[in-house]
Amino acid sequence: MPQVDRIRLRAVPRVVCQAERGTGNDGEGVETPATTLDEVFTRLKLTHCDFLKIDCEGAEYEIMFHATADTLRRIRHISMEYHDGVTSHSHGELRAFLEKHGFRVQVHGNAAHRNLGYLYATNAG
Repeated sequence: MPQVDRIRLRAVPRVVCQAERGTGNDGEGVETPATTLDEVFTRLKLTHCDFLKIDCEGAEYEIMFHATADTLRRIRHISMEYHDGVTSHSHGELRAFLEKHGFRVQVHGNAAHRNLGYLYATNAG
């Protein structure tokens, strides 16, 4: 996966903000420095993470899909809110990705908001 060093944050309907990767500047949003989960683990010299909580208003797909298998192996439990319809990705893709990397995954929809829900994953390894 390519290195993520900057993202653009923007307001979108029904969502506080959306993160998107790219170099184009359409004048909307605020560009800010970014890092990857791999870089965080490396910089902090983390050998393991017991519990990773992610609530990042649509950026969960970029965060998880850029994580290497080595980083994912170090994580025991993940709790995250997902946002369908904000990007081209869906929580089904997140579930499949995590299961492919050895996690047992539970998904709980949000009765008040069809495009939001919660994903809980435990590393089976």
